Amino acid sequence: VLSSIDAAEAETAGGGTLCLRIALDYSARDMIVAAGREAAGSGEWTRAGFAESLGRVMHAGEPAPDVDLLIRTGDEQRLS
Repeated sequence: VLSSIDAAEAETAGGGTLCLRIALDYSARDMIVAAGREAAGSGEWTRAGFAESLGRVMHAGEPAPDVDLLIRTGDEQRLS
């Protein structure tokens, strides 16, 4: 997977119009636990405080634009 990503980045390095976001399956449990720890450490034990902590944990990377097209592989079909 990493070599394919590296090749795609190299081939499209000059582009500036589109943004490709690749999502791999993972469990969000670690993010929920991290947000709980952050909220507990700051004393923000409210629904809004936890939601804010979860937002910070989930979006810790570089900001990316909203997704215009989502292609799911496999047999799973659902709204996201």
